[in-house]
Amino acid sequence: MITEPLREDSFPRCIRGILQGVRDGRKRSLFILINFLSRCGWSDDLIRERIAEWNALNRKPLNEKYLATLLSCCFGRGSSLPPCCDDEVYINLAVCRPDGFCGRVRNPVTYAWLKGACGESCLYGELRNERCVDGCEGSSFR
Repeated sequence: MITEPLREDSFPRCIRGILQGVRDGRKRSLFILINFLSRCGWSDDLIRERIAEWNALNRKPLNEKYLATLLSCCFGRGSSLPPCCDDEVYINLAVCRPDGFCGRVRNPVTYAWLKGACGESCLYGELRNERCVDGCEGSSFR
């Protein structure tokens, strides 16, 4: 269980790529980010703040009123998981840059949760450490 928001350094490359701003696919990226950040323990206020920063980095920012309306709507209904790693949306957004751990997980949230909870050594099947969660050592999380 996530007890505090996961840090951005635990996010997979695809999500970090989106957070650097996108040329195309701003609305798809927005839904991915809202759901991803929510599932990573971020509060509504933290998400609003980070989305505003992200929007400013986009080649053409989304309208502020559109953002506010969409965020309010999404926060009211709860979050869903973002698309799975094998969804072509990450390729189409040109942010899919797999590392050695991506093939072991199905969803970007799982990647971030494990990296945030267990750390690098466990992610790559090395030694368990005191932060490891049950079942993470040498397992595939697909």
